[in-house]
Amino acid sequence: MLLLKIVIATLFFVFYIIDMARLPEKLKVNYKPFNCNMCLSVYIAIALYLLPVVVLNCVLVAFVAGVSAPLFRNLMNNIFFKK
Repeated sequence: MLLLKIVIATLFFVFYIIDMARLPEKLKVNYKPFNCNMCLSVYIAIALYLLPVVVLNCVLVAFVAGVSAPLFRNLMNNIFFKK
């Protein structure tokens, strides 16, 4: 179960940082491993594996919510404000 949490937290963390927030471009570190989904996922997964479970849970909740919120907003807008 712990490894599954690490994988899910890593996926959402990397997707949010690289694709949604575009932090590598904003912070001028637009080179590997910071702008590569596959490269950054390896480093983040290792870091989350070595950190305490409390940190893993915080990262998991924060980034799943961060990725899910825009999707939920778009869903609600499409349901209530049909064009």
